[in-house]
Amino acid sequence: MAKAGYDCSPPSSDLTLDLNGAIGFKRLTVDAAKASGYACTGPQA
Repeated sequence: MAKAGYDCSPPSSDLTLDLNGAIGFKRLTVDAAKASGYACTGPQA
């Protein structure tokens, strides 16, 4: 698209977002998931 004259670069920004904080709860770790009963039952991609 640049060859056709389009500016494909996104605008720059100084804003940041903490996605871990934005979800409002602690992330589930692999160990906690396994302890809670989550398991892979089929082939993993």
